[in-house]
Amino acid sequence: MSCMEGDPLEIIGDLIDGQFRVDSFVGFGDLSVVYPGFHTGLEADVAIKFLELPTTLDDALVAPLVRSFREGTKLHYRLARGHMHIAQSIGSGQTLAPRTGALLPYLVREWLDGESLNHNFADRRARNLTGRSLVEVVDLFRGAIEGLAYAHRQGVAHLALNPSNLFLAQNGPETRMKILDFGVAHAMNEHAGPIRAGKSAPFQPTGLRVLVPAYAAPEQLDAAIGQSGSWTDVYAIALLFVEALVDHPMFGDAPPPLDQALRPTARSVH
Repeated sequence: MSCMEGDPLEIIGDLIDGQFRVDSFVGFGDLSVVYPGFHTGLEADVAIKFLELPTTLDDALVAPLVRSFREGTKLHYRLARGHMHIAQSIGSGQTLAPRTGALLPYLVREWLDGESLNHNFADRRARNLTGRSLVEVVDLFRGAIEGLAYAHRQGVAHLALNPSNLFLAQNGPETRMKILDFGVAHAMNEHAGPIRAGKSAPFQPTGLRVLVPAYAAPEQLDAAIGQSGSWTDVYAIALLFVEALVDHPMFGDAPPPLDQALRPTARSVH
């Protein structure tokens, strides 16, 4: 494994802002790179998420996207303070990439033991498991749905819910589903253009949108349907809920159909 593969930002070992030590590389997120780290002041494990924009991105887009990332980290911090099922933020800031000198905005959040819902789905499929009971799925999603409802009461929608930003945090025998990247996804999507001009147009995302098409609501795929909002999150969490029930995506890997009558329901599949 090359240094780039094992440390894409070549930042392992650095001490960020004199308190966040970068310990190893864990993976890529939406427009980001995630590293396990250590808060030297609190003597606690943390996760450090760096914004990584494409090197080919127009310079005119970089500043507003970096600003959006910073705004998003502040929004997530405020939401997390109000609800335990939104992953807690510890700090944010910016540093320079040692290799390129590029500006790296970052977010530091609590370290969570457990696995992402994405990993959980993949593991169950690898073991040929074929569905969970309704009671089990309700218990699994309860915390995240409560956190989502709290954010909606504050007037904030996530707009990019997918299996990678829902985390099954393990605390002893208890598992709690927590929401990641709340404000970040919201702020980044504010700067993305409409996905298509009309219902006959092919799927073509514009700008930088933190969006997984397979979990997108119809209004995210066709601006003519209407605006996105809290209802967009409800559609996405319903898709994920149904997927957990049957152990396969409701619409496969393709974006959901734009027909608003085709709504994901537990009754239709279970």
